[in-house]
Amino acid sequence: MLYDRYYKQELDLLKIRHRVPENASLCKVPSRYPMAIELVVSFLHVPPILHLYIPPELQLIVLVRTYHLFRFLKNHNKIAKSASIRLLVSFMQKDLSDTFQFKSFFMKHPFTIIFTLYLFDAFVVGYVVFALDRAAGLYRSYKDVTWLMVVTMTSLGFGDVVPNSVGGRVFISLSSIFGILLMALVIGVVQQQLTLTEDEKRILAYDEHNRFVKNRKSGAARCIQAVWRIYNCKKHGRYKGVVENESAQRLRFKLLLHQLYVALNDWRQMSRFDIDWRLRDSMSESLNTKVTNVDRKMETLETKLTHQRRSSIMPQFWGPKKMSKNQINMAYIRM
Repeated sequence: MLYDRYYKQELDLLKIRHRVPENASLCKVPSRYPMAIELVVSFLHVPPILHLYIPPELQLIVLVRTYHLFRFLKNHNKIAKSASIRLLVSFMQKDLSDTFQFKSFFMKHPFTIIFTLYLFDAFVVGYVVFALDRAAGLYRSYKDVTWLMVVTMTSLGFGDVVPNSVGGRVFISLSSIFGILLMALVIGVVQQQLTLTEDEKRILAYDEHNRFVKNRKSGAARCIQAVWRIYNCKKHGRYKGVVENESAQRLRFKLLLHQLYVALNDWRQMSRFDIDWRLRDSMSESLNTKVTNVDRKMETLETKLTHQRRSSIMPQFWGPKKMSKNQINMAYIRM
């Protein structure tokens, strides 16, 4: 049988890794309980003739076998098939657990998995609710139940379509919780996709700095222009080549003073604004990354130098002229 062969191979692998005793049997393997559950679930099948006598609602129990989708993801994961990854895991004395493989698959294809889970909850679980309500005597179209699942997963709940059976309400409640979890995953994935890289942060900081300098220069130019207009009004008493009377000059002078005040206030506010914070943050993150890389390289270099020193000293211990204990200790101290 396929499952028997699979778990026997797993038992042989655990024996090779010395995780279980050599005389361990299939009934004593650590994964014997999942094996028993898989055997029970795999036996859930409706024969070709008996489906005429079994109610359709009870036949829905075969949907439990959709858990094989997770087995499909596990068997088609490239990490589990990589020989170098398996060698690394064996050195680390770890196991490629199903949870880790599913996480790695989700990190590579997040939107595909989330969209597939949404479709599964909307159509497959929706059909379960449709069948349970039909058994309770409520005949509703399948598209109405699908609409109910969609508004339930998104936590809208308009109330135009509601389940009447107890089983339908249970599945609707579970779908609501499942939809909230999926929405949290969507938010996390979108936030991760919108996160800027180090180079993108530098480009954005440079663009903001250039716009800030340009706006500050424009504000300073407006201040100079306002001062020049006040000087021209006081000296010549003209506006656009037209000589004004005394009252018009006073009104024009007050207006120019107000324009100068507004320009100075805008320029001071721009000067107080700290625009270089993004640039400093990107530079600090880049500096921390470089320091970490330098520390790792220094540790690697020190390890290599220590190994070379020991390899150059060790032949002297067994040479024609043996070293005393004090000489050996002094040699290690010098290292």
